[in-house]
Amino acid sequence: MARDFTTGSPMKTIFLFAMPMLIGNIFQQLYSTVDTIIVGNYEGAHAIAAVSASTALQFLLVSIAMGFTSGMSVVISQVYGARDYERMKRVFATGFIFVTMVAFAMAIIGSIITKPVLILLGTDASILPNSITYLRIMFMGMPFQFVYNMYASVLRAIGDSKTPLYFLIVAALTNIALDIVFVANFGMGVAGVALATAIAQGISAVLCYLKLRTMSDIFDMRVKYVKLRKEVATRILTLGLPSGITQAIMATAGMVVLNLTNTMGKTVVACNVIVMRVDGFAMMPNFTFGQAMSVYTGQNVGAGKLDRVSKGTKQGA
Repeated sequence: MARDFTTGSPMKTIFLFAMPMLIGNIFQQLYSTVDTIIVGNYEGAHAIAAVSASTALQFLLVSIAMGFTSGMSVVISQVYGARDYERMKRVFATGFIFVTMVAFAMAIIGSIITKPVLILLGTDASILPNSITYLRIMFMGMPFQFVYNMYASVLRAIGDSKTPLYFLIVAALTNIALDIVFVANFGMGVAGVALATAIAQGISAVLCYLKLRTMSDIFDMRVKYVKLRKEVATRILTLGLPSGITQAIMATAGMVVLNLTNTMGKTVVACNVIVMRVDGFAMMPNFTFGQAMSVYTGQNVGAGKLDRVSKGTKQGA
């Protein structure tokens, strides 16, 4: 399902590539939205507030690491555009090691700082224990989330936006089913929705890994390729860090807003998370076409077709 962005109509190519991504991003947003709906229906506003109080810190750490994934996607798309498959294998292996290391580091750091940061943000004492439980389970599952996003970004970098969509649909449906089982049947509350999300993300990561294993001509994890190469890691950081910092700034702003809403009580906190879930869907088209343009640009830069980059930018806008 790979797509070549170096030929054909830029507008048509970008649009057809972006549509599955848009649907996929909507399903990914369903993770948190379904968590909110189910835990709110069965546990009440205090549970929604507990999830809301956890979101800002989680997004802060995720956004930093997602910058690395974004950088890897750009590097892969450029190498794919140049049709340098041998280098692509080395880039992928390095990126896998690098992103996995970052994911585990963030999971450990997040688990450690969860309680002091939530207290610093003025989290209501009545929801603090649930917020801590939710965040720590989510951080335990963070490596799965990062691995999936890395695999999905690699597939998208070579123009395949449909396969990650299929896996996201499976994961979203699994998440919904497990939410109902853990919360409605087992009464696990916020711990149940966090565990359901972590398991669903693990399933999507495994599915992406199995897919990439069938593409050994361009992705190879044999010992001779599995090495942390300094020049590749530096390139990933150079391209991904600005994106990570930008998202981290937005996450920090969200934490400031959360600190203000925490002073108004758990009902206001619960209302805030509901509004943010709706806002997340509204932002999807802008975010999705930005991702599509990144892959399109990367492939054409790698192929040395800078005239198509300019043309695609104008048509994509």
